[in-house]
Amino acid sequence: MADPADLAGLEAPGIAERAETARILGRTGGPAAIEPLLERAVGDRSAGVRLAAAGAVADILSRHRLPPRREAVPDAVRDALVRRVRSIDPGLNPGLFQVVATSGAPGAIRALVPGLRDPRADVRTGALVGLERLVLSAASNGDAEVSHALGTLLGEGRLRPEIAVAIARIAARAGHPAVESALEALAAASGASGRRAVDEVRAIIDRRLGFAPLWGVWTTRGLDVGEVSEATSPRRWLLLGPGATVEGPEDHLTAAPSAEPGPRVLGIGRADLPTRRLVVPYDGVAEVEVLQAGTASWRRATDREASRPIEWILADRLLDPADRIPFAAAVGETLSTQPCGLYARAMLDLWADRPLEAMAGFEAAAEAGRLPPAMDLFRARALAALGRVDEAREAARAFLASAPRRSPWLAEARSLAG
Repeated sequence: MADPADLAGLEAPGIAERAETARILGRTGGPAAIEPLLERAVGDRSAGVRLAAAGAVADILSRHRLPPRREAVPDAVRDALVRRVRSIDPGLNPGLFQVVATSGAPGAIRALVPGLRDPRADVRTGALVGLERLVLSAASNGDAEVSHALGTLLGEGRLRPEIAVAIARIAARAGHPAVESALEALAAASGASGRRAVDEVRAIIDRRLGFAPLWGVWTTRGLDVGEVSEATSPRRWLLLGPGATVEGPEDHLTAAPSAEPGPRVLGIGRADLPTRRLVVPYDGVAEVEVLQAGTASWRRATDREASRPIEWILADRLLDPADRIPFAAAVGETLSTQPCGLYARAMLDLWADRPLEAMAGFEAAAEAGRLPPAMDLFRARALAALGRVDEAREAARAFLASAPRRSPWLAEARSLAG
């Protein structure tokens, strides 16, 4: 059971206190809080509290719809939740669609479809929120029923134009193949505002079509798309390039050869592990590219983030020298021409034993903006490889003047400093 002290606020006389208790339980509560929250979601006299409680149940379920936490909520409980919610008039609490969406129960999407056709605007909005939480979760990755239902909705003529466009936006984020063919009809059926919304959907599709290859640097804290959680796993990194996959937690990366044109660690190309790429808000970044492989979600790292694991592969000399050049080139192509991107690309060149290209990159990065002190050490290594010994000593000494006491580069810097 949930701690009675945690649940006491649900019985408070004040509406604000009951709603805030629900929100807190949504962020921190476990499965034992689901039933008391659901009682408030259907029985509280305040519509605001009902909505907060339904959202809280959905947030708890969002943390328990994928392994290994899924086992904490038995399948029978999930099925019962969906049956119970379907027996309630959604006008009482449109937030209950989120409960269905995050339940993880087979066939849950069928319970959302009537809400999308409902004549009441608040019910339709609630169903849309639920649909987005269901479709974008990794729990729906590879789910044929969800894909079929989404395709059917995109071709349906009975939906209000604004609802149809909103569904198309969700489908575009998920990369559903039927969304492009539906846009012309949606644009014709919509007014001026609807056509602008259709153009926004087209922009999402264009961005997806412009996706870089899978190569590059990805990162995750173990969260599902749409998961609400204050407890996250340590950040992990995934560097993908031809012939190899580098993966691991903070400063403990390991390399694995990959004969397939994709990451072996993710099982790309395996029939039993579906893979898709999304455009969604995730891990604190708005509108970011997310790679879902099975139940794992990874987002593409920013240039600044990518610099960290690239520094670590420089330290550990991962991969054989012959494998580094194609790997570095493929990963480098995914980086920008902003200072951090230039810096990370230069480190990759250094790692691939291309000191001349690395020096050019470091100089361009230094001209473009302020960069980490470690760049002086990498410059020193590149200069030494080019035979410019005096300049290498000077760069190494500059690094030592500002290096942290626990830097992994101290021994090498002292050696280069002479």
